[in-house]
Amino acid sequence: MIISYVESLIKGGEGATLDYPTLRSIQALVASLPASEHKTFREEFQQEYADVQLTAYLSTLTKTANLLNDVCNSSLHESMLILVRWSTNTLS
Repeated sequence: MIISYVESLIKGGEGATLDYPTLRSIQALVASLPASEHKTFREEFQQEYADVQLTAYLSTLTKTANLLNDVCNSSLHESMLILVRWSTNTLS
């Protein structure tokens, strides 16, 4: 039934009217099907997935390192100011 409906749409036959709810249902059905069960496809898919996960992990790690650097620099700057004020007061 689905195949004949899609074929009639492609051919542009007389009974071929666009029924958007039906088309959405067909799209959902196709999207739910596995792309391929072929071993090579699965291996490539898993490798791509691992690459994406690694990229996300490295991005998070970089952001965290930058945030830590900012905090350390801020704390160091404040500590230096306190030290300068203390040394100025004690030497005066």
